[in-house]
Amino acid sequence: MVRRWAGLQPAIALASLAVLVLIDVALLDHVARNGPTTMVMGRWLPPFGIAFTVDLTGALFALVAALVALAAGIFSLADINDSGRRYGFYPLLMLLMAGVSGAFLTGGYLQPLCLVRGPADFVLRASGPRLRARADRRDGEVRLF
Repeated sequence: MVRRWAGLQPAIALASLAVLVLIDVALLDHVARNGPTTMVMGRWLPPFGIAFTVDLTGALFALVAALVALAAGIFSLADINDSGRRYGFYPLLMLLMAGVSGAFLTGGYLQPLCLVRGPADFVLRASGPRLRARADRRDGEVRLF
């Protein structure tokens, strides 16, 4: 829907990243006052469900990652043209932040891959033959691990 209005994507992404920074500041404050916090999604206990566990280090890393992503989004205004916006730079930046935040807040290493892998493949494969070839090449590299 927003792909047609490429000029709207940076505004949505930068506003979302600014909100993410504010949420991470609030999360860091909560963890600093109350200690580590755990939340289980949908009452599915591990190993079947995803449990978000945040400690002071994870909250601090999530905040730093959000600040870096906001800075990258601001600097990308001058570097990413309309073609790059239509190919999904800003949606992929947001998916990247979902995975990075998940990596710092889940305490595991496999769950963040699930958070990013499916939507990122969808965006890459829907973006055209050039990016599709990159996605296929990346799939081959991932399968080696």
